[in-house]
Amino acid sequence: MGRSRRCARALPAVGTDVVALLAGDLPFLDGGLVTELRRALVGDGVLVVDDGGRDQYLLGVWRTGALRAALDGPADPTSLRRLLAPLRVDRLRPVVPPGSPPPWVDCDTPADLARARQVAAERHG
Repeated sequence: MGRSRRCARALPAVGTDVVALLAGDLPFLDGGLVTELRRALVGDGVLVVDDGGRDQYLLGVWRTGALRAALDGPADPTSLRRLLAPLRVDRLRPVVPPGSPPPWVDCDTPADLARARQVAAERHG
């Protein structure tokens, strides 16, 4: 079963009007950014745009009904980008303080995780 089908099955249990759709491998994401995203929500969703101009679909806040409708589309395997394309999506370019890692840094490999741990150790002593 595709990831979008699992998400669609989980959404009926959501009892809120708004949900955050977040990757689980973002070690520098904090609650402040999620709050900022929630405040910026005007349309169907709002997501972060990274410093390279790429939409980060797994770093956003969405209206539950709009997200549910998008995920109830065709069952064929497809990208999250394509599933969410019909929605009215706003974009947020967060300000990252100099020397701080951006919240969209993810850990896909053991080497990524080691670098993130090193950065975190340097930041927190």
